[in-house]
Amino acid sequence: MPGIVLVGLQWGDEGKGKASAYISRGAGLTVRFNGGANAGHTVSVGDKSFSLHMIPAGAVSSRAAALGPGVYLDLEALFKDLEQLEQSLGRIELVVSPRAHLVLDL
Repeated sequence: MPGIVLVGLQWGDEGKGKASAYISRGAGLTVRFNGGANAGHTVSVGDKSFSLHMIPAGAVSSRAAALGPGVYLDLEALFKDLEQLEQSLGRIELVVSPRAHLVLDL
């Protein structure tokens, strides 16, 4: 399968979450390459809805996700996303770049 890139041009709230969840059906891996925790991409699968802040919305379909070196990791948001997905869908494979940035409370 060829790679598909989805980039928003409207300052963030233009429906990238729904579009990426739709496009990634059948994909082996969904990658987020930059940014920090967002307001939440809401994705529905059947009768279940998920609001994801760190994990790419496409992980709901692909069950595998990667966070690249340009991602600013908010561990609290990341763990909430993982818990939410794993309770409903089972195990999610996640790879985090060792060069990703860690966001800490000061």
